[in-house]
This record gives sequence, structure tokens and C-alpha cells, in this order.
Amino acid sequence: GLGGTVTSGIISAVYRNTGSGSAYDSYLQTDASINRGNSGGPLFDMKGQVIGINNAIFSPTGGSVGIGFAIPAEIAAPIVDKLKAGQAIERGYLGVRIQPVNEDLADSLGIPHNRGEFVQAIEPGQPAANAGMRAGDVVVRVDGKDVSRDQTLSYIVANTAPGKRIPVEVIRDGKRVTLNAVVGKRPSEQELAQ
Repeated sequence: GLGGTVTSGIISAVYRNTGSGSAYDSYLQTDASINRGNSGGPLFDMKGQVIGINNAIFSPTGGSVGIGFAIPAEIAAPIVDKLKAGQAIERGYLGVRIQPVNEDLADSLGIPHNRGEFVQAIEPGQPAANAGMRAGDVVVRVDGKDVSRDQTLSYIVANTAPGKRIPVEVIRDGKRVTLNAVVGKRPSEQELAQ
């Protein structure tokens, strides 16, 4: 019931990846407290401009620990425009289970640390399988963008329009191979859970 609170509002990271694998997993990280009920509210700069939409807080105990996450306004703005126009928000999907490349694997492949993602499994009948992607591939570039911890495969694909054909560069048996995938439509969270 308080009227308002001021915090320091230090931005300690932009495009912070939290590992959630969601389409929006590229956040502004701030020490401005984001508590229950703040999600969806604006994160302002000193000029009163909205720079983000408050979304989550890192909290092992449930209390505010001064690490909050906001969706950058530049990511949210086109979504808001689509919603105002009555359009559905569709996210891209390949149908792979992935994990980050550890340093030992990166060294053995001759790629920089914090680059690429290891394909654990491929879902049959989905775009990755149709493109010829295999378990054991290491994805290093998608649609001309390097795959990294800050720009994950999930994030790049989720923000690609379904139906678009994109090049996917993988390392397979020590060689770089380029596959072409037609991005599918991401299923609902309920469908993914099943």
C-alpha cells in the first residue's frame, strides 16, 4: 500500500541470459527491487522513459536480494504493437534439447569458450530433424548469428518468424556443416510439458 519507492536502479548487465531458455531470456539486470506484484510494471530511466518491463527477481529465499530482471523495451515494443493490432504472438521452434558447451569440449573442437551449444536430442518430425540435425552436433551459428551464452540457440530461434528458412552451422565429427532449417511454430507450454 506504499505510494512509491526509490532504489539505486543500477543496470549491471544488458541482454543477461538466465538459462531459462525462454523467448524473452535476454534481460536488463538491475538492483532495483522487483517484488511480488511488480512484474509487468515499467522500469524507468532518469528521464522517465520506459526502458524495460519488470519481469523477475533472483531470490533463493523469496525475498528481494537486489537482483531483478526486466525485458528490454526494444524487445517488448514490437510485441506490444502486435497485441494492439490483435495479432497472435508466434515464436520459432526447431525441436532440439541442448546444453552449453563446456570448456573442455570447446578446446577439443577449437572454438572459443562460451560459444556454441551441444545437441542432446532431436525431436522426430520437427524442423531440426527435417533439416538433418543430429544428437552430438554442436550448433555454432544460426541465421548468421553466433550462438553464445548471451545469445542462445533457443533465444535466436524463438525470435525468428515461423516458416523462415535459416542456415544452421554445426560442428559434426570435427567439420563445420551448414544445414538449412525451416523454422516451425513453437508449441504452447502445456504441449511442451507433455
